[in-house]
Amino acid sequence: MLHDVQDELTVLQGAALTHEQLAALPLLDAVVKESMRLLSPVAFTARTAARGATLGGHELPERADVFLSPLVTHRLPELYERPNSFLPERWLKGEQPSPWAYLPFGAGPHVCVGASLAALEIRLTLAMLLQRFTLLPPDGARIDHQVQATLSTKAGMPMRVLSRQRVARPPRTEGDIRELFEAPASTGA
Repeated sequence: MLHDVQDELTVLQGAALTHEQLAALPLLDAVVKESMRLLSPVAFTARTAARGATLGGHELPERADVFLSPLVTHRLPELYERPNSFLPERWLKGEQPSPWAYLPFGAGPHVCVGASLAALEIRLTLAMLLQRFTLLPPDGARIDHQVQATLSTKAGMPMRVLSRQRVARPPRTEGDIRELFEAPASTGA
């Protein structure tokens, strides 16, 4: 998948991405969306009911605390086929989940105020980096996750920054980060 994204980025010829070009990079967009679905920056959030309500057949009294988790929602099989698999192609089919099914930055009136800027920054940064470099964890790197209000790694994520190149096989990694998703079977990175 890495090489496919790098190939897509060749149209930029090493230049910075313009807003118009962003729309012409569907694979980059799909990889970012799928990464944000499986590894949402916000693991859970809470809301307090302003008044009594019924939610999913459950009565909620006024001032009830309600917790929601993009980490859980994004893995519901009724919302996503093969929900634990990294499948960027799901975003290339033209179907878009409801705002309540895809919420890496929250949803509704409490969506993160910086969501659009963050999404743009992620795509711009990846486009600039992946045109020039291949980023790979060292073989045998241990990557463990932790869930607080945010999803992060326990001890960072070691990364090798190589000049752009094709890699015959992805490096072997250890740790519990792989419990969060099923990586595609691949002979390349």
